[in-house]
Amino acid sequence: SARAIESELGILANVKATTSSLPGRRELDPASPLDRSDILAMIRCFEEDTSLVPDFEAKSRAFLPASVIQAQALELVSFLCPNAKKDLDKKDSKLLSKMVVTDYSKVGCTDKLRPMDVTATFRFMGERLCGENQSETFKRYLWGNIFRRYATHPKYLSSISSYWTVPSGMDASPPLIQLPLATAEAACEAQRLFPAIKLRALSLYTSPDTVRQQWRGDTFIPFGRLYPLLGSAASDEVLASLLVDAYWEGLSLKATDNVKDEHVARGLRNFVDEMAALYNSNLETLLQRVSDAHRVAVPQPKAEEKAHAGQ
Repeated sequence: SARAIESELGILANVKATTSSLPGRRELDPASPLDRSDILAMIRCFEEDTSLVPDFEAKSRAFLPASVIQAQALELVSFLCPNAKKDLDKKDSKLLSKMVVTDYSKVGCTDKLRPMDVTATFRFMGERLCGENQSETFKRYLWGNIFRRYATHPKYLSSISSYWTVPSGMDASPPLIQLPLATAEAACEAQRLFPAIKLRALSLYTSPDTVRQQWRGDTFIPFGRLYPLLGSAASDEVLASLLVDAYWEGLSLKATDNVKDEHVARGLRNFVDEMAALYNSNLETLLQRVSDAHRVAVPQPKAEEKAHAGQ
């Protein structure tokens, strides 16, 4: 994991040194070393530079109306968890509206989402509806990450999309009705970049002791207000995300495969039940599974990645 983090930070440092002075970018000093405040901006620059579809996020938004995405998320809940609640309660609906940035609202406009907002919406609904039993928190995190993987699968993202004029009633048959697969692939790939950095940023919330030891010289500074709120919850989230990512990779699904399949759904239900049972009865075995999953979810850097990082 340390090698993967160093490689990813090297890539970002190289991005800063080579592209941060381009017109239209923030005026950063390319000669200065990578600072913790540069990381999110450089990840964004790397996404833009490496994507095969220019402006994939802006192109995707037109096909991701909020009302359609929420309806599709509820449909996936009914498919994966037939016995779950059919909709969010008022409290959860209000919380979701605060989590996902709303689009501008004018008379006659259709609220649209970015691909990352689609992922957040699916993840939230998976946690709150499929994992509605609040006493089984680990199972909730497992379902949330399963919904995250659905929302970042290109074929599925394309299948749930709809050009905004269709649900608004302005034009029932536009030239393109669904998000092109190439654009969906670019949007999903951008959300899978830099897994080691993202995992480490989340892991800093798992222990206040870790934060106290590293806050002065560390590359990342998590939000201080979240220290007393997380802890074990963040730790369970890290475990669940690694297990789900490793399981999903083991399915060997291609970008064009249909993931809304009963065979896949049955396997996911069994996986959630098995992992939740291990969490409650045999934590040592579960941690060994997580250790194995980590090697799959956060692979070691390849030779070309090291070269890109200047190592």
